[in-house]
Formats: sequence, structure tokens, C-alpha cells
Amino acid sequence: MKKDIKKIIKLFITSIILCMFVGFSNLYAETEVINLTGNEKSFYELVDSAFREKDADSVFKLLSANRLKADYSVYEEYVLQKTKSLLLSNQLDLIQSMCMAIIDNNLDNTDAVNLYMTVEKSVAKRNARQKALEDQRKAEAEYVAQASTKEKESIRKDYNVVESSASGQTLFVAPVTSKYYSNFTWSVALNIAEIGFRYAKDFLSLNYGVGISGDFYYRAPKFSLGADFFVDTSVLNFTSADMAMSELSLIPGIAFTTLSEDFFFRTGFSQMTLSNGHSFLTPTIGFALKNMNMNNTRLSVFADYYLGHLFDANMKTAFGAGAQATFLFGNIGNVNLAFFLNLRESLFVLNDGIDNRTRLTIGLGVENNE
Repeated sequence: MKKDIKKIIKLFITSIILCMFVGFSNLYAETEVINLTGNEKSFYELVDSAFREKDADSVFKLLSANRLKADYSVYEEYVLQKTKSLLLSNQLDLIQSMCMAIIDNNLDNTDAVNLYMTVEKSVAKRNARQKALEDQRKAEAEYVAQASTKEKESIRKDYNVVESSASGQTLFVAPVTSKYYSNFTWSVALNIAEIGFRYAKDFLSLNYGVGISGDFYYRAPKFSLGADFFVDTSVLNFTSADMAMSELSLIPGIAFTTLSEDFFFRTGFSQMTLSNGHSFLTPTIGFALKNMNMNNTRLSVFADYYLGHLFDANMKTAFGAGAQATFLFGNIGNVNLAFFLNLRESLFVLNDGIDNRTRLTIGLGVENNE
């Protein structure tokens, strides 16, 4: 009987120990889950902090420490999206470093590899441009150093002079002649919405239209040469006065670096429909100020004089003006994605009144204006 009681007591104690073991195991598992959840949250915070500090080594270590976890692909995708967002601020070197942090942990991430190779092309072009400018500075500096005193006095007019108060030495520094990396810049926009307001001979007309516009320029060391083009047509008329608005223009321009590489003298032609239904083809002369930069926004303005009024007996004078704002919002390789907003005005002073047309144009397109 005593033996049976002892066996029962041993069995009871053993059961209690097993229950305690299972309970502690569950508690430990819950603690692990809680800690894992905490690690997931801290990972994103640490990645955000590393991007703010531009610390690619920390990103590599974070990915490496979490590489064996089930959610590693989620972590990796988060880092890749953060890296792509750097394209908007054109931080090419940092993008390459972050891509390498991903690739060094996962060679099979083709998105990171493709992004690295795309950015590498832009970096190569930028570095080549900077090296060419640096070689030019060195060559000009060597020439200045070997020039005679009389020649140096003449050269002072064309170079920036920097004098060291400590050593008393005078340095001649060649100014940077261009703000552009590329010798060829261009933009093309599909104008998906155009609201046109036209007033002519006591009639008002409100139109909706579509079109295409853009520019292309070759930028040499001493001048820039190219052309602006604009094509639009009305597709809807919202008023009873059926006065269509359409325009076709191609206006070449030239800018001289010694004056300003973005101030262009323009001369070309435009074709428009007048209030009497006749087509008005006119030579134009004018000027444009292009690519005034404000962060990711560029502003351009122009003014033109329509010489065709000299050959129209019913017209006293005519001219046009406009402004364009370009908003950059992304990149595809070396090409920028952009949102274009145009305001254009044309005024014809006729013998029996005026023909005034105002257009607000919204467009989406691409450009390479580096």
C-alpha cells in the first residue's frame, strides 16, 4: 500500500514539473514573438535613420543581420524603395552605395542590379564632364603660369583672380563656362488639356484643345543653338461663337555664353487662324529666358513680335508672349519625367478691333536638361 502511495506521489510531482515546463516554454515562445515584433519595427526605424545619415554600411549590416529571417524579402524591398526615392533628389553616389548594400547581401536581386547599372551610366557622364572641366582648368592654369607679366595683366580680364593673404600668391582660376553636363538638351510634352479663351470683334469663345510642344538645343562652349516648337488645335467649343483656336510654330533660337547661356534670341515662323477664318502665316522675332531653376522646378518665358502684320492691310500690329513651368517628379534612366504648365498669349490689333487669345496648357512629358 505504501509503495502504491509513493508511486502516486511521484506521478503527481512529475505531472506538476511537466506542466511547469510547458508553461515556461509557452511564455518563452511568447517573449520571442514579442521581441521579433519589436525587431521588425526597429528595423524600419534604423533603416530610415541610416538613410538620413547617408550611411550605406549600416544598411548593409541591418540586411545582413536579418538575412535568414522569413520576412527578409520585405525588408529588402523596403530598402530598395527608399533607394529609388533618392532619384528625385539626384543623389547618384548614395543610390549606388545603397544598391551595393542590397546586392552584397543578395546577388539575385535583379531590381537592385538594374538600378545600379542605370545610375552608373549617369555617374559616368557626370564624371566625364567634371574631368573635362578639370582638365580644361589645369591646362588654362598652366598657360597662365607660363605667361609673361604683360600677358598676365591681359589675362586678368578673362579669369577669376584669387589672392592668398598668407602666402601672397596670386591664382588665376578659369570660370566654369556652362551649368550643363550634356552638350544636347531636349524636352517633349504631350499637351493633354488646353483651355483656350478667345475674344474677337465682340465675340467670346471658350475652347478645349490638345497638342504637342517641346524644344531641342545643342550647347557648345561659346553658344547654344536650337529651336522651340508648339502645335495645338481645338477639339471642343463651349460657346455659341465657333471661333477655333489653333497654332503651329517652329522658332529657332541662339544664346551666347558670354552674355548668358539661357538668354535666347529667337526668329522663326508661326501659323494661326484669325477671326475672319483666314490662315495667318508670319515670321517672328523675339527673345526667351529659359531654365531658371528652383529646386525641382524650371521656369521659362518668351516674347515674340509677329512681322506678318506688316503685310496685312487689316492689321495694325501683332505679338505674342508666354511662360512655362516644368515640374520634375521622377526619372527613367537618364531621362526626367516632367509635368508642364504653359500660359500663352497672342494679340492681334486689327483695324476694326482686336483678336486676343489666351491659352492654359497642361502637359506630361520627358526631358533631358542636365
